Amino acid sequence: MKSQALLLFAVLLIHSFAHATAPAEERVLRHEKVIHAPVAEVWKAFTTSEGTRHWMAPVAEVDFRLGGSIRTNYSPTAKPGDPGTIVHHILSYEPGRMLSTQFTAPAGATGPARTAQAVWWVARMEPLPDGSTRLTYTGVGWGEGAEWDAAYQFFDRGNAYTLQQLADYLEKKPLAAGK
Repeated sequence: MKSQALLLFAVLLIHSFAHATAPAEERVLRHEKVIHAPVAEVWKAFTTSEGTRHWMAPVAEVDFRLGGSIRTNYSPTAKPGDPGTIVHHILSYEPGRMLSTQFTAPAGATGPARTAQAVWWVARMEPLPDGSTRLTYTGVGWGEGAEWDAAYQFFDRGNAYTLQQLADYLEKKPLAAGK
């Protein structure tokens, strides 16, 4: 009787594993760019007010520490904290190698900015033998549905543009208007 019960248990266990649905693979937004500048310069561009102003947004204030923030505003006449300010919360970092953030959209934000507040962003910087930097910028924590799809597409285009702005700044190329 005991052996029959164990056999039945084993069959049920195997059956449940065979019919279990695996969780959907998490959607990740990843951009990779080789920037012809040393890691130290890429790091400064992410972690200082002066560096951030040159490529991310014309108004930037960086309080670089765990729990600190990077506050940006796309309006050149604004001040940090004015309406339209985006706050990137610093979650973790490894000096010269990795920075992770999560942003709070401006008050009253709608669409992709409001939706993507749940996403965590990770910037990884890898030195290359020629003195360049491989920058990998990854967003994780995307949800499902039409709003999330729109946010994903918005940030896919926007991040590609912004990382090109970073490369142009550090490689001393002319930036697009407004930066």
